[in-house]
Formats: sequence, structure tokens, C-alpha cells
Amino acid sequence: MVWNWARIGYATVVEGIIAGSDRDLIVAARSSTDYLAAYSLDAEQWRGWIEIVPEKDYLKRGRRHQIDHPDRPNAFIAPNLVLLHNCWLDTGTINQARVAHMFSQPMQVPAVQGVMGEHEIMPLSAWPQIQALSNLPDPGGHPRSRNAGHRIGQMLAADPAQLHDPKSPARKKARSYMRQSMSPRWLAGGLAVEAMNWLQTFEWREGESSLSPIETMLRAYAYMPDVDPPPNIKIEVEKLKKLVV
Repeated sequence: MVWNWARIGYATVVEGIIAGSDRDLIVAARSSTDYLAAYSLDAEQWRGWIEIVPEKDYLKRGRRHQIDHPDRPNAFIAPNLVLLHNCWLDTGTINQARVAHMFSQPMQVPAVQGVMGEHEIMPLSAWPQIQALSNLPDPGGHPRSRNAGHRIGQMLAADPAQLHDPKSPARKKARSYMRQSMSPRWLAGGLAVEAMNWLQTFEWREGESSLSPIETMLRAYAYMPDVDPPPNIKIEVEKLKKLVV
């Protein structure tokens, strides 16, 4: 479960960045999430395993002396995403070699099935993989939600040029969705990384907006007109809110 600790810890890091927390504290917290993510991958915690059932219990477990647990693609995708996010914050670039490795990892099901939703990989410009999600169940094997995030992600994957056209249907729908979701659903609901994914996709836009990663994150306040930023970042936020991105 170390991979899940990394994912949960990173959500706290993102909240801290948007809230203007101490930069040294953020750097230390990010270092911890990097360590946990790398440890999980080095230990291959995503691999399947065989559970040996004690003789006295096997009748209760379907008359089998062992249970084969499959690979867990979500346990591989999640720590890789943490490392990709931290790399982006440090360098303002997406490590496409790691992206390619993440999706090419052989396992019993396609590695991309470990992605929770389109929003997780939109910032990576992983358009073919996003299109593949339409035909794959979620990490638990259940049908995927066909919500607004799914529809916008699929629109963008079908025509990636929409990302850089301010009048495109995908851009318009995304900005509306971000205004509806940023404060009441994402940042108030522990889904800060989801907020970051949407900001990175539509505010950073593959680096074409010229915003730094931190500026991109602080653009969250452009979608929260009724939320006052903390005093230590208020001036910076007010300048960023006025930008036409």
C-alpha cells in the first residue's frame, strides 16, 4: 500500500501549493512522496501474488488451496503519476520516456486500465490511451463513469488541436466544468490532484501558455471568484487571475 500513501500524500502537497504553504515545507513533502512512489515501484508492489489458503479454511474459499491475485495496474500507474507530477513541478516538462514506460509495462490487463479517469492522463497528452479507456473497465473491473470529465477527455483525444483553440468546444466545456467543480467539488472534497490535472491540461496547455507550474496551480483562483487567496499569495494570484490564458 506504499503506492497509495504516495498518492494520498501528493494530494496534500497539491492542496498546500494552491493554499500558498511554505515552499520549503512543500519541497520536503514532495521529496517524501517521491521516495514512497519510487520505493513502491522498485518493490514491484503492483505485481500479482498467490495466496495460500490454510487447509482448514480452503473449503470456505471456493474449494481451492490457493487464490491467484492478478497484477494491479492502478498500483503501477499511481506512483508513476506522482513521479511525473513532481518532475513537472521541478522542470516544467513532461517526462515522455516515463510516460511511454508506464503504458508499455506488460501485465495481465493493459496498464492503462489502472487510470482512474481521463483527467489523470490528459496533462500527459496521452491521447491514444485516453481513447482506449472508452473500451476498458475501471481498475476494479467495473464500467467506467460517463460523466463530464469523460466526455471532455474523449473530445480532446479525438481532436487534440482543440486544446490550443480558445473557441473549441472542448476548451469551452472544460472551463465551464472547472468553474463548477474547482471549489465545491475538488478542493473542498480532497480531490486536489484532479484540480491540478485540469489546470495543467487547460491552463498550462503543454507549456504553450508560458505559465510556470506554480503559476498554473495558482490559476485555480481564476475559477473560484468567491474564494479569497491567503495574504501571502494574494498579489500574485490577483495578477494571474487577470491573464488571458
